[in-house]
Amino acid sequence: MKSIQQPFWLLAIAYGGAFILPILAGEGTFLDGLIYAVLSANYAEGLGTLWDPHFSVGIHPAWHEHPPAGLWFMSLFYRVLGQGPLVEHAYSLFTAVVSGGLLVMVWRGLVRREPELRSLGWLPLLFWLMNPQVTWSYSNAMLENTMTIFVLVAFWLLLKGLEPGARFWAWSLAAGAAVVAAVLTKGPVGLFPLAAVVLARLVWGHTTWSRAVIMSSLMAVVGALAGWLLWAWPEAHQGLQVYMDIQLLPSFTGGHGGSPDWPGFLEDILNTHLPALGAVLVLLGVGWRRRLLGRIRREHRRLALFLILLGCAGSLPVGVSPRHSLFYVLPSFPFYALGLAALVAPVASALVQDIRPASRVHRALQVLTVVLLAAVLVVSVARVGGYSRDEQQIRDVKVMRDYFVHRRGENGARGVVVGSCKNLRRHFTLMAQMARYGGMSFTRETEPQHFMVVLNTCEEPDLAQYIRVTPETKLYHLYERR
Repeated sequence: MKSIQQPFWLLAIAYGGAFILPILAGEGTFLDGLIYAVLSANYAEGLGTLWDPHFSVGIHPAWHEHPPAGLWFMSLFYRVLGQGPLVEHAYSLFTAVVSGGLLVMVWRGLVRREPELRSLGWLPLLFWLMNPQVTWSYSNAMLENTMTIFVLVAFWLLLKGLEPGARFWAWSLAAGAAVVAAVLTKGPVGLFPLAAVVLARLVWGHTTWSRAVIMSSLMAVVGALAGWLLWAWPEAHQGLQVYMDIQLLPSFTGGHGGSPDWPGFLEDILNTHLPALGAVLVLLGVGWRRRLLGRIRREHRRLALFLILLGCAGSLPVGVSPRHSLFYVLPSFPFYALGLAALVAPVASALVQDIRPASRVHRALQVLTVVLLAAVLVVSVARVGGYSRDEQQIRDVKVMRDYFVHRRGENGARGVVVGSCKNLRRHFTLMAQMARYGGMSFTRETEPQHFMVVLNTCEEPDLAQYIRVTPETKLYHLYERR
């Protein structure tokens, strides 16, 4: 049976790898992931503290947009691997592998009584990776990647606590700690596993009401205790208070802009699941033609509904906020994938069992999936040393960094404050690139600075006062006061 399943495992890995690895192999990260990289790298260098992360001298010397746990975990990679430009990509790949492994573990726990379904761990993994928002997030070092790990850990621990004869109180306390870690990574979205046990009782019918209430209460107690301890810790209290004042509460009240486009948000969630939904419809259609739909029993439908509702608990409340984006609800997407897989797994299992080992179909699948995976790896390796986005911007910033290093030594760029022309004063990606490459500090101040970066479409500064010192740059040019 393992040899029959092997091509499908390779297919899932190759599919996800095709959308993640080539991007991670090159330099360049989406703005949010780039900001997290700067903060984590700085913390690893001893700049800033756990509750007062440091972005740059001129902008956000103390940064409180999110809780710090995810940044701390990413900083461990910088401590071990150094400050290379692909360290954040290595960490992002690590979170993708760990999350995928946890998803398979959860699947095996959900269907532990059905050995023929346990071997189909590739099915929810494939459905999860077919979500383009998932592969995009893991290609861009988002904090939600780390939160997904803690959410899946919490759910897996709860599954262990639901097993007959389990010390459910211990598993519940551990799950509560995982929920706290999820919240400390990116905020309240990480709370939704608290609804898991009650939903399991209501929909899946997999436990008693007394156990559901006790387990949920124990998780809530851990959360409340953690909140009290953090509030009693002066540094944590101050950092979290600023986070709530400038980020969390304004996000709920519209202080950060946006609009509560509830129908549009639902449509976005549906659209991002269309590839997996299409695969489900194909499997159901084949199952209908081959009279296999009878294998989908009531318990499978109840399990699927439970998991999809848990996914809804992690994503739909975000739509109430005026400020929302699909990557905010990344931790809920594994549960949609698990739910869809639970619905069609009996059909998929029957179809896979019809493939005879060493048959022509089986050998063709093996060859095809091996070739696909090899192609993904070759393309990814070929992209090492290249760029996935913002190539010219990064090249120009590197030239500026090297100018300061040449003049001032190895860390000569760190802390240098650079002004800009008017068109660049809200160019957030450039600010982050300058902080990431060498620790230069961008400033939006209008007063003339000793150094100035100018976009090639800006008006050239007064050459009687400034001289261009990086003639090899293409788009962004560095000028120094004479």
